[in-house]
Amino acid sequence: MKKLMLIGNPTDNLKKLGESLSAGYNVQTVGFVPDVVYDILAVFSPDVIVISLEGAHESVKAVLRYINTRYQSKPVITLGTEAEKNAFAQYYKESQFENIDRSAGSDEICAAVERRLAENFGAKSTNKKYIMVVDDDMSFLKSVKAMLEDDYEVAVAPSGMAALRMMNTRLPDLVLLDYDMPHCDGRQTLEMIRTVTVTKDMPVMFLTCITDRDHIDAILGLNPQGYIVKPVDPATLKEAVEKVLFYL
Repeated sequence: MKKLMLIGNPTDNLKKLGESLSAGYNVQTVGFVPDVVYDILAVFSPDVIVISLEGAHESVKAVLRYINTRYQSKPVITLGTEAEKNAFAQYYKESQFENIDRSAGSDEICAAVERRLAENFGAKSTNKKYIMVVDDDMSFLKSVKAMLEDDYEVAVAPSGMAALRMMNTRLPDLVLLDYDMPHCDGRQTLEMIRTVTVTKDMPVMFLTCITDRDHIDAILGLNPQGYIVKPVDPATLKEAVEKVLFYL
């Protein structure tokens, strides 16, 4: 599991964000106390750093300067308004730093984290197949990621729209797609995948907790590579994934 360091003032927003991100990452949260940040950076060695600029003060400058000087290989995503970003404008001239508006939802932030990780680890990528798991249940995402990550590179997306944005950076070898999601459900997500030239032939397996015949027929009518019934059994999941990736 990739490691993410979340830095910011201890607000309810930061707490909620940390809870959302912990579904897909090993998250270490720390406040804007420079010496503490430096010590945790050295010990925790995160793969990506997310910094909330909400209520930022002078100590933020010291933290950004330290990261920019000592940890230039670590991608940094800040969350702030345009005015907050402009207060630290010099750092955004370099590709290490990027800012996302603080009003962004957790799915957009997760997508940005996955994109930066893909960019950062692209040159170091292994021969492992790349699987994207799409589900609005954060606990389920964390569970499935844990089942698969020893054998595959696994990315998680909390919504269909987040998954589609992530595919702009890197195309997965297989998508495990929740059928029943709010706003943009599995059917709609698959339809959008199939309308884009570069993703139209991408293997997709549905995840569903409903097993009545009409429901299953509706799923199969979309011509996925298969479906898996929740709750997911690790052995069944791995067998289904291997069948699609290596034998179909």
